[in-house]
Amino acid sequence: MAESAELKQMVMSLRVSELQVLLGYAGRNKHGRKHELLTKALHLLKAGCSPAVQMKIKELYRRRFPTKMVSPVDLALPVVHSASSLPTGLAQLGFDGHSSPSPLLPVSLLGPKHELSLPHLSSALHPVHPDVKLQRLPFYDVLDELIKPTSLGENKIIDKLDYKLQQDF
Repeated sequence: MAESAELKQMVMSLRVSELQVLLGYAGRNKHGRKHELLTKALHLLKAGCSPAVQMKIKELYRRRFPTKMVSPVDLALPVVHSASSLPTGLAQLGFDGHSSPSPLLPVSLLGPKHELSLPHLSSALHPVHPDVKLQRLPFYDVLDELIKPTSLGENKIIDKLDYKLQQDF
């Protein structure tokens, strides 16, 4: 009983798009306003849904409200389909529209061997200064730092560009 109340609370906190995904996954009509979708999803729970649907509810809830920082161990890897298991005509496409031998994965999931082989920006391009801090704001969560904050100090390239622009006008 406690789990059904927990699932009900999870469903009630989902957004419209997540409710549509859930109802589509359960094979129900996914069209309507939020209160209609919520009613359909709660009716699905009351009627008794399969464990797969319960797992989908938990997955959608966890995606919406992560409990902690996601580490590579906690991250559930997406199912990788080989080209032979895909229906004919479907292939995994790269950025340029051509087939790629493997799906694109985040750098952190490739492992340290592959991380080193990827081209990185030189640290000389972006000097790191410890005095620069980003201010926390209530409308976003910082998950990770991609590039360390830098000071807006002297930048000779920008200075030259500004000088050229001033000469043109």
